[in-house]
Amino acid sequence: MSGYEDFDVRVKPDASKPDAQNSDPRTLARLQDDARVDQAGKLLNWGTNNLNRFDVSGDDRVNLGEIDLGLRTSGSKQDREMLTLMEEQFPHLKGRKDAISVKDLQRNFESEVKQAQENEMARQQQEMLEKQQAHARGMMKPLFATPDGNPDGSLFRVLDTMRDRKPDGEISKRDLEKYMDEYDRRARYGDVNSGQFNDKSRQVVQNLLDNWNSPEVKNLRGHWTTSDDREVTNSTLSMESLAQAGGVGQDQLFGRFVDAKMAPRKEAPTVRSEMVLEVTPPKHFSKAVSDPRLEDKMARDAEAERISSAADLSGWGRNNLKRYDITGDDAVNRGETDLGIRTTRDKDSFHKLHQIQDEFDTLSRNGKVVNQKDLDRNVRNAQSTFETNEAGRQARYTEDLATAHSRDIMAPMFETGSGHPNDSLFNVLDGIKGDIDGEVSKKDLKRYVEEYDWRSRNGDVGSGQFTPQNRAYIQDLINNWDSQDVRRLRGTYTVQDNYGPRGTIRSTREVANSTISMESLRQAAKANELYTMYVKPEQQK
Repeated sequence: MSGYEDFDVRVKPDASKPDAQNSDPRTLARLQDDARVDQAGKLLNWGTNNLNRFDVSGDDRVNLGEIDLGLRTSGSKQDREMLTLMEEQFPHLKGRKDAISVKDLQRNFESEVKQAQENEMARQQQEMLEKQQAHARGMMKPLFATPDGNPDGSLFRVLDTMRDRKPDGEISKRDLEKYMDEYDRRARYGDVNSGQFNDKSRQVVQNLLDNWNSPEVKNLRGHWTTSDDREVTNSTLSMESLAQAGGVGQDQLFGRFVDAKMAPRKEAPTVRSEMVLEVTPPKHFSKAVSDPRLEDKMARDAEAERISSAADLSGWGRNNLKRYDITGDDAVNRGETDLGIRTTRDKDSFHKLHQIQDEFDTLSRNGKVVNQKDLDRNVRNAQSTFETNEAGRQARYTEDLATAHSRDIMAPMFETGSGHPNDSLFNVLDGIKGDIDGEVSKKDLKRYVEEYDWRSRNGDVGSGQFTPQNRAYIQDLINNWDSQDVRRLRGTYTVQDNYGPRGTIRSTREVANSTISMESLRQAAKANELYTMYVKPEQQK
């Protein structure tokens, strides 16, 4: 132990933080470690500079008698606090000669730092374990989720009984493959979207198969240790390994993931073209129109104010500049301006002369005098600056509107019921041909339509991403594949054309990509995290 077991670290309530944070054991432990290190550091710092003052015997140490003498004679509050601390912790701090030296204080400080570091490492390891368990529970949820906690209704029990229809509490890779074979067989006869044979469950199983040897799934499978201390991953997902990975008791696995909201999915209604508007409301576009860039508005207002100020100054000059022109050259120099400021009784003229004085270098063409032409030119310059900057602002505004419109168009690709990327329409489209490559082609869109229509004939639509609204949305993308809006989603690349004698004449043109990719969508939306953009507030909880 550190020797500070009796040291009372009192954490004062912080009104700006929730009580739970102040009472969190790890937070309190960190504060206690920090307090002990801080105390040891202060004691070391004080001792380095002051211990010799109380060393009566001259042996570079202080014993209890010297500490007591210091407490009775020192007039310094800090000295008394440090000496009291040394007296209270004397058994812990003293060295071999029954006294305390600076080296002893150094040893104490290093010991406290080491202990605090070890404690923090242990806390971080525990936090990491809890995060891993939480992540594992997130992966386990689809396996154990039921509306009532009955294991017979879970995906785990379906997979567990795939081979011989008898549960043994384990799922092998072969069990997953048999589920896929069974799903495909049922699909050929339209016998899907019943029980756990639905697209969402199929995706869960496919993900487990595809990632069977990933660190995440290996963690769910658990491991065993060989006689030579090698860790070998189990060949199955078992109730025991899943409970261990998720930090849950085996008898709690099904009860923990009860989802009363689970219910049979209904058949989708007729697809209507106007459904596209239901899934692509102009939320981002409307916001861009009603809430343009604040910095542009501020700059526009400031430039308009400069134009108004310049125009006022020019108008004032036509009627008043000659009044302050002492030399008769139809202009005012710095001296005449200064004299006017000191002598005029007209408030407006006082401010205008001050303005000329403040902006003299900008107004004057030769740096010596300012005349009416300079004031008129100043108005034109302010107007020209406004027009140039306004053109840039309008270009940015137009681009902002285009970006917002693209965000609205691509919204159905990333909005999900769960907020998880695996459940997104983009992932469905990306993997509809069998592989995931981050791209969606026009052919992929047509495959989706064909798949939807086939499912519709068999009564297996309206669930997952195969909804009538998405069917209308995908058809709209196909119909407008070469439109400006969809070309923006696809992105472009530059092609150089060479023609003329020996290809001496060159020109470039932009050609639309053949697919809609994550990269092209990020560029169109001007956003790196597309899924985050479309997560609903309730999904962030």
